[in-house]
Amino acid sequence: MPVKVERTTKYSPYFLANYHAEGAEPRAGGMFEANWSGEIWVRADGQRAGIGMPPPASDHGARSSSLATVLRETAGKVDPPHLQPHQALGEMRDFLSRRLVTRRSYFGRNNRSYQVAIHPSANSIRLNSLLLCYYPVQRFSLRIGNVGYEGSVVEQANAFRVDCRELSMCVVCGGGTSARSQILCALCFRPAHRWAILSPDSYQCRQCGTWVCRHHIGRIGRKYLCKRCQPNATALWRRWLWYFLVGVLCSMLAGIIALAVPGTRLIWAPAIFLSGWSPLLGLLFRPVVFWRPRALVYPKPQPDT
Repeated sequence: MPVKVERTTKYSPYFLANYHAEGAEPRAGGMFEANWSGEIWVRADGQRAGIGMPPPASDHGARSSSLATVLRETAGKVDPPHLQPHQALGEMRDFLSRRLVTRRSYFGRNNRSYQVAIHPSANSIRLNSLLLCYYPVQRFSLRIGNVGYEGSVVEQANAFRVDCRELSMCVVCGGGTSARSQILCALCFRPAHRWAILSPDSYQCRQCGTWVCRHHIGRIGRKYLCKRCQPNATALWRRWLWYFLVGVLCSMLAGIIALAVPGTRLIWAPAIFLSGWSPLLGLLFRPVVFWRPRALVYPKPQPDT
């Protein structure tokens, strides 16, 4: 099956600056003052702003570069800034006036507790060290047959960090996977959890040795065979059925112990009952807990020494 992989680099411009702001609110309990300092960024298209470092730097650890460095050293598409410096400063001041707030509590003369919200005044917001920086954002495109994946990728020292919802969600249970806990089905080319006690979502074909998801595996006798090797293999039971049967058997055993063993040993009956149903509960609630897509970290292949 042909596999096509492409990776492109795009540089997104951000304005960065340091800020300092002050605010005061007079109340019956006195004058309440506050001040704020830190770093602020605004995307050069004016769509987003925030305090601290831009998302490419805080989420992926990407380093900023000047436009001259980008054009000289790295091939990639460069997005031009749509904001002028004075417009970026205006966006920053507007964002800070809405975002910065400090709340203080005080007792009034009637001995009741009150709360005051302190905001910076417009003329107290000072911005300096304005800088236009470019952060690299790498995108990838993976196509296997008629199945395609697209997302972002960050190259680290010894690994690749991939963000792609479709590539991280199990096709069987719908829960998030990791690079170590997933397989890519050899028939539908979709990700699935590697077989585990609480993740019976994939199997290895006993005839060809490939890993396939639960939708494309069957059974002949005690052998698990993929649908490509044995199209007429018997489909598997519901993934929760075995765990349900274990729970029923443990419940019966707990009932027998409760009737046959009186006294203090009765504590074993609830323990057996809970341990019997725990695997089923873990199987059913695991996709609920891990429903969010995860970043996939794939180690880089090391050269032979």
